[in-house]
Amino acid sequence: MTQEPNATPAHDSQDLHGGSTAAVEVLAHIQEADTVVGLLAYAELAAQMRLAIDASRAPNARFRMAQADLSAAAHRRMRVLISLLNERGTDGEAQVRAFNNAFDDYEQRTKAETWHERVLKGYVGHSVAVDFCRILIQALPADIRERVDESLSSSDETVVASDILTHSAQEDSVLASRLALWGRRLVGEALNQIQGLVLQYPALASVLAQVAAEQGVEVEGEGAEATGKLVTSWLFAQLTADHARRMDRIGLAS
Repeated sequence: MTQEPNATPAHDSQDLHGGSTAAVEVLAHIQEADTVVGLLAYAELAAQMRLAIDASRAPNARFRMAQADLSAAAHRRMRVLISLLNERGTDGEAQVRAFNNAFDDYEQRTKAETWHERVLKGYVGHSVAVDFCRILIQALPADIRERVDESLSSSDETVVASDILTHSAQEDSVLASRLALWGRRLVGEALNQIQGLVLQYPALASVLAQVAAEQGVEVEGEGAEATGKLVTSWLFAQLTADHARRMDRIGLAS
């Protein structure tokens, strides 16, 4: 995957290039925050494109309209997050482009055969990505965290997908069984994708370690590799628990 270098924030109130430890730490925190927001903006872009395809394949006009609306809403959220990055003195679009193709492995490994499988794929994949971002934003400054959380909370995608999947599973037990199996595969692939992101973007690993430490979790191992395994284990425990609750709510216990 080709990764663009992070744009250098142009914050005008501090000299971040002076070489002092404090300046280096400030710059690191700025870059970490921008990386998190950039990832979330890219996730919204990916959701927008996926939902547009899902809408084109929906079995009736009601679902087409609903998913088309969701696609447009994802685009608006992406633009809000890009604007937030721009306000911080960062090239917002460059931050999004840095994650180009970030979810390609997940897409390639989870090719859905039916529309319902596509809906569940979005429900699982996007939800895991959002859960991941919700964990990450806990380490962000309060003003950024509030705006990002507001953007995350404005999405109706899981509500619509949940309604579709719940009713379909209730009406067709064979479909329900097939989707439950599909959901288990999807979450495994989604977690592999998240792990790949953490390994590829050190800023994300650093933020995760901060959040874990703030929650009183011991994630300091003997060396970077050991620490990384502890952080990943803690992260996966939270993501899998959230996934299990979601699947249970729609009658597709994972």
